[in-house]
Amino acid sequence: MFQVVARAYEDGVAFRYGIQAQDGETLTIQSEHTGVQLPAGTINWSADYQGPHETLPSEKTMAATTGTYTMPMLYKTTAGTYGLISEAALSPAYCGAALRGDGSGMVNVIFAPEQATSVVTTVPFVSPWRFVVMGTSADINATVMPENLSPPCEIEDTSWIEPGVTAWTWLNGEGTSSLATYKRYVDLAADMGWQYLLLDEGWQPGAPSGSGRRYQGYYSWMDELVAYADEKGVGLLVWAYHSDLADPEYCEQLFAEWHEMGIKGLKPDFFDSQAQSVMQTYDRLMRLSAKYELV
Repeated sequence: MFQVVARAYEDGVAFRYGIQAQDGETLTIQSEHTGVQLPAGTINWSADYQGPHETLPSEKTMAATTGTYTMPMLYKTTAGTYGLISEAALSPAYCGAALRGDGSGMVNVIFAPEQATSVVTTVPFVSPWRFVVMGTSADINATVMPENLSPPCEIEDTSWIEPGVTAWTWLNGEGTSSLATYKRYVDLAADMGWQYLLLDEGWQPGAPSGSGRRYQGYYSWMDELVAYADEKGVGLLVWAYHSDLADPEYCEQLFAEWHEMGIKGLKPDFFDSQAQSVMQTYDRLMRLSAKYELV
């Protein structure tokens, strides 16, 4: 059974697809055919698609909207109403999406370009939500539609999850393997009342050639730095290269070590993809982070 499930909110609309059949049956999805038709005369602000999502948006007319763009896309009608096209509740069962324009004002939702093959999943299946927030720019800025569309948190004890501001060691000009430099950043965070310091790339030694990893092990001063930061009331977050987290067994070993060392969280980096395999990796990393209480 094929379903279209819709929701209406005060500030927008959302829908998703569902497929019901015998539980556990394999389902292969070759492509998605979803579109949002913009009203005549609409302009939009969209960013050319790129895996890392680091391109800047630019203003375009409908006729000039003929490429592939990242989510979200902001548009404005001739009446002055704004709209934001995006998605919510991504899961390991699907891939991320991109937007493609054909110059007519039709904006199509497609598989992210990194998804080079069909999505393979099982039933029962639901797709991510496709939604549009509509109203003033303030309405869009204040919307909680993505949160409302996403499933509730599965973590029963969330007391260890502490949002906060972080100092950041990247581009410090003095290298990223210096205890003295890191201590100065800890002092900065403490003086500013910030909760964290993020140790970016270089906080770990490079892995030996042929090991199959990019970084491995710790500098001799790591325990001293953790103790110093703890004394100052600053939590340490650590950077990790995505390929070093690819092996589930080794990844769990790392997370367990970091938790035992007193590390408060991590920043996994350089995935540069929204393929289904990466959505599955994100899900695994989040569940493992929760297990070892790493933000």
